[in-house]
Amino acid sequence: MNKIKTAMYLLVVCSCLLLSSCGKEEHIAEESQDIMIESESEDTIEETADAEKLITDYVGTWHLDGEKTEEGLQNYSSLQDMFGTGLKYGNETVIGDDGTFRFYIGIGIGGEGMLQEEGEGYAVAVSPFEDHSEGESTYHLSLKEETENTYLIFEYEGEQFYWVKSDIEPTAEGTQTEINVLERFSNIPWDEIEAKNLKYTGQLSKHSEIQCIGEIPEYQIKLYGYGDEEIWGRGVAIQIEDNVNYFDWYYMSTRALPPSVYWNDSKKQLQVALKTYTGTGVAAEELHVLQQYETGHLEDYEFTLDDYMVYLEERVGFQYNETEEKLRLENLLENTVLSEVENVDAPDGIDSLELGMISTFVLGDEITLQVESGYFPNGQPIAEYDSMPIINFPVIIKYDENEEIKFSLGEPKTVP
Repeated sequence: MNKIKTAMYLLVVCSCLLLSSCGKEEHIAEESQDIMIESESEDTIEETADAEKLITDYVGTWHLDGEKTEEGLQNYSSLQDMFGTGLKYGNETVIGDDGTFRFYIGIGIGGEGMLQEEGEGYAVAVSPFEDHSEGESTYHLSLKEETENTYLIFEYEGEQFYWVKSDIEPTAEGTQTEINVLERFSNIPWDEIEAKNLKYTGQLSKHSEIQCIGEIPEYQIKLYGYGDEEIWGRGVAIQIEDNVNYFDWYYMSTRALPPSVYWNDSKKQLQVALKTYTGTGVAAEELHVLQQYETGHLEDYEFTLDDYMVYLEERVGFQYNETEEKLRLENLLENTVLSEVENVDAPDGIDSLELGMISTFVLGDEITLQVESGYFPNGQPIAEYDSMPIINFPVIIKYDENEEIKFSLGEPKTVP
C-alpha cells in the first residue's frame, strides 16, 4: 500500500513539474514572439523613415544648372547646340511627395511618370509630352552632394544633366547667359568684318565664326551673325549702307535655317523673321520689325510666339460633331464659320485646337502670319494636321502715344 502511495505521489509530482515546465516554455515562446514582433516593427519603422527621407530629399522644383551640365557634355559643344534657341523658354523638373515626376526643357521636350525606388535612388518611366520615336524612356535619378550644391542627376540623350533646387539660383541656359555677346561683336573693328567679304549663301553654319545670314543688295543691307569658340547662333549686326546696329538675338536653331528679310522702303522698316522655334512638333518664327531713323538707328520691335498665340486663341474656336465626323472652325469675333473639315476621326472627341506651333510670317508691305491648324484628340498629346486648313492672319502694326509699334492680328481667312 505504501508503495502504491509513493508511486502515486511521484506521479503527481512529475505531472506538476511537467505542467510547470510547459507553462514556462509557453511563456518563453510568447516573450520570444513579442521580441520578434517588436524587432520587426522597429525595422519597418526604420525602413519607412528611410524611405520618407529618401523621397523628401527628391521632392521639390529643380532647375537645370547649365554651366555644370555643359562642363560634362560629351557629344555637344553646348546646351544650345543640343536644344537650339528654344532653350531660352526655360526648363524645370518637379517631383511631388506622392512620387509624381515631370520635366521639360525648351519647346516640345519633356514628359511625366511615377518614381520607383531603385537602390539608393529612383527610376522613372517617362511618357513624353510630344511624340518621340523612342516612346517611353526610363531615367535613373540620383542625388550628388558637392561643396556648394546638392544636385539631382539623370541622363538624357546620353548626357548627364545636373539640376539644382529652385531656391538656388540656376544658370538655365548655361555659360551663354554670362557672355556679353554685343560687347564681343561690337569690339571687332567693322573694317575687319568688311575685309572678310562674307557672302550670303542661303546656308548657315552652327560652328562658324561671323557669317552673313541675310542680305538685300538693292538697299545695301546685310545681316551678320556672331560666332566664336564659346557661342553660336546668337548676336546679330545689321548694316544698312554705312550704319551698323547690334542686337542680342538668337538667330538660328539647330536646324540652321536662315532668317527671312524684307525692306519696306516707304516706311523705312526692316522686317526680319527668325526661324528659331524648332523641335518636335514645332516650326515657328519670331518677327522683328526695325524702324530706321534719320540718325541710322534701328529701333527693334518683336512679335514672339507667346505674343501671337494669345491672339490665335482669341480668334479661332471649334465645334466637333462626332456622329458626322465633322470639325467646324469658327471666327470667334465675327461668329462666322471659317472652315468645315470632314472625315475627322476622333471617337473620344476633341480637346482643343493647335494653332501657332507650325507657322510662318510672309513678309512684305503687308505682313501675313500663315498658320497650319491642327487639333488634339481627347487623351492624346499629339496634334493631328491631316486635312486641316491653313489660316492666314494679317499682322496689324499700330503706333501708340509714344510712337512705338504695337502688334496684333486681323481677321482670319482660310486658304482655299
